[in-house]
Amino acid sequence: MDMKTRYVLSILLCIVALVITFEWDYNQDHLIDGFQLYQTQISGQYTSPPVATVPAGVHIVTITIADGIYYWVATAYKGQLESKFSNEVTNSQPSKPTGIQLIP
Repeated sequence: MDMKTRYVLSILLCIVALVITFEWDYNQDHLIDGFQLYQTQISGQYTSPPVATVPAGVHIVTITIADGIYYWVATAYKGQLESKFSNEVTNSQPSKPTGIQLIP
């Protein structure tokens, strides 16, 4: 693959991906090791592995997704023990951009 092709592929990857940031209240509970974040494109159908494992004390996580509608839930974990799923959240609209605006 030549340099020109790699450059074009990099631009295309940037256009079709969307960055999603999750943020929650800081947890001061020292009884947990952290959180697991699960992702699916079919509501309610979550499988392992999680898309992110977040240690206790961290309250912001950023992931990159492709175009589409996604659903997420989180769990708290301690060692091998894991809580039930949290409430489900979604990106309510497809992430495909409708236009590009350049701001000087």
